[in-house]
Amino acid sequence: MRSDLLVADSSPVAAEPADHRLQEWSESRATLGRMDGIVADLRKYGFTLVTVLLTATALITPADPVTDRVASSAVVMALILVLFLMDRYWWGLLREAAARASELEKELGGIVITQRLGAVATRISNTKAASAVYAVFVLVAFFVALPTVVSHGRPAGLAILLGLTCLALIAIVALHCWFEKQIPPEPT
Repeated sequence: MRSDLLVADSSPVAAEPADHRLQEWSESRATLGRMDGIVADLRKYGFTLVTVLLTATALITPADPVTDRVASSAVVMALILVLFLMDRYWWGLLREAAARASELEKELGGIVITQRLGAVATRISNTKAASAVYAVFVLVAFFVALPTVVSHGRPAGLAILLGLTCLALIAIVALHCWFEKQIPPEPT
């Protein structure tokens, strides 16, 4: 075997041609647009569904109001947690694409759109705000069922409702913190 065909793995990798990086940056920006659309649609349709379910829960007169209100609030809280997990998954992919686009912008020089948008996103605490919206929906689900549970004097129903609400809120906070550690920081 010829020795000139053997290449050491430790040799530095040549820089990518600028045109390849520009194409990759363009694809990263297109991917960001797609991911942003998915996150926006998920929130738009998910929040609409949650709002409709909360309204239905508040307006429907059930046979056993305490049990039915607590159960329907529990289902809505579970849906909120599923939506939150889906939101965080797509948001993580979006931030990964943004991190790569930001890296490429630094290499290419002169392009700063991802970096500027990342700075704005960081400044306005967008991930905290999104997580807060999910927490507010959990609280609304709690307050939709609370008057019925309290007015019927059923402490077990109140305990279950409080427990589910606390569990859902803790899950949102814990998952928010976990996802923040897993996904790359906003590009700056």
